[in-house]
Amino acid sequence: MAIVVYQLFYRMVLGESFSPGAIIKFLTQVSLGAVGIGIAFGIASVLWLGFIFNDTVIEIALTLAVSYVTYFTAQEGAAVSGVLAVMTLGMFYAAVARTAFKGDGQQSLHHFWEMVAYIANTLIFILSGVVIAEGVLSSGNTFHRHAHTWGYLFLLYSFVLLSRFIVVGALYPILRYFGYGLDWKEAIIVIWSGLRGAVALSLSLSVKRTSDSSVYLSSDTGTLFVFFTGGIVFLTLIVNGSTTQFILHLLGMDKLSATKETKWLLSNQKLAFERKMLQIMCLYNLLIVLIKDSTFGNTHKNSCFIYQVLDLGKKDTVFRFRFPRQLVLSSCIDLP
Repeated sequence: MAIVVYQLFYRMVLGESFSPGAIIKFLTQVSLGAVGIGIAFGIASVLWLGFIFNDTVIEIALTLAVSYVTYFTAQEGAAVSGVLAVMTLGMFYAAVARTAFKGDGQQSLHHFWEMVAYIANTLIFILSGVVIAEGVLSSGNTFHRHAHTWGYLFLLYSFVLLSRFIVVGALYPILRYFGYGLDWKEAIIVIWSGLRGAVALSLSLSVKRTSDSSVYLSSDTGTLFVFFTGGIVFLTLIVNGSTTQFILHLLGMDKLSATKETKWLLSNQKLAFERKMLQIMCLYNLLIVLIKDSTFGNTHKNSCFIYQVLDLGKKDTVFRFRFPRQLVLSSCIDLP
């Protein structure tokens, strides 16, 4: 939604005028239109997946292609938010289309998109650093014309924290009594842990690209936009990100509650009991087979025993072990 509001302000800066009614129409059209396009492409791709049988490569390629087609159809063709359309497509996949990906395709798809997201984030940070280095650090003209740039950066960082404090404070009564609930300690963490990253940097890069060929934005404005955005991202990651753990410890939120601690202890006791029962079952089966084997007179020293053990954690999994006779006999003798 922040990207949708950004697009509204972005058009205003480039010379378009909006009345209050036009603003409401724009926000509604861009938001709901993007959701509709995302759902439509989601349904079409799921129907397409029905003709694919257990082919992970094709499934991954299809999701990648559909994501890009959805974005460009929404952004360029329908003039709505491409980001919201792709987000809706992803939510549709997660909520409705899980069964459409068969076999190991779900896990492979998850790992693939994790890697793509990591690479995309890394590239955005690298491009932002290159733009800042080229437009700001390698040339002193921008700093000569804007002598207080660094001071404005820290002032902007303070305003970002203040704005988050105002938003969380205004919504605190609602957040406290609805959903999962929110106490004052959690509200402090929500305010302090508001980190900026790839979304803000990608938007600043789009401003920089437009400023190089626009009559409404100068090149210095685009460079300063990337500099301020990159500075805010850097400060939130370094200052807020590195001190959040200390604040959690200071507020006593890094410890398990009494309910969670009891649940954790019970879970561990249950797991230990299941393991002990599994050991008893294994030993029992070993002794039974040894008794039967000795009864029927099969005492050849090179013969082996095969045992089947049911994994209690996974009800459908059966492990088969093959042990030499001498190993089994020595193990049974050493057991208490």
